[in-house]
Amino acid sequence: MKYETPAAFRNALSERIRASFPDAGKRQWAQKMIAFERFLARLFYIQPGHVECRKG
Repeated sequence: MKYETPAAFRNALSERIRASFPDAGKRQWAQKMIAFERFLARLFYIQPGHVECRKG
């Protein structure tokens, strides 16, 4: 689904997270995980084969 503006996308994402995670602590964790997973997806898309994830 495409959104008109980045703000519209963020609002839709926030509403979906809010509905899925009623507890504020879990909601904050979910937001961080989504941001981190999208960051990794962008890295792997831009530099396929050049990115390595390690435990740390």
